[in-house]
Amino acid sequence: MNRAALSALVLGLLVPSAGRAEDARDKALASLRGSWVCIEQSGEKPTREHKLIIDKVGGYRMGGTSGESSDIAMLAGVEGDVRFDKSQSPPNIDLVGSKLTLRGLYKLEGERLTIVVGADGARPTSFDKGEGTVHVFQREASKE
Repeated sequence: MNRAALSALVLGLLVPSAGRAEDARDKALASLRGSWVCIEQSGEKPTREHKLIIDKVGGYRMGGTSGESSDIAMLAGVEGDVRFDKSQSPPNIDLVGSKLTLRGLYKLEGERLTIVVGADGARPTSFDKGEGTVHVFQREASKE
């Protein structure tokens, strides 16, 4: 087989899988996109409103009346990027902020998003082992 044919074959095999990976990422991002109100943090109801806002390109921003004082904003930064891997079980999420990266796990159950982030940059291995701080968010109703 000549080089051109071999290159075309390899390219044909790689490009569709890259497209499928992007489609899976786009679907996962679409399910997380929007405004989420924190309803529980470390087992307690927050005293002030904290929102996690995930945009269509995978950026995040902490908002609400006191978003800048949420522990996510204080540790990672008020703004940053969300990276996630649904192929892991449970799925991984990283909040990459201007200060540091919070590594964690997430689960999406209907309109409820639960994120556990590990201490000292370590990724927790489960939601139940007390390996990190658990944040529970409720999707904010759209105002359309």
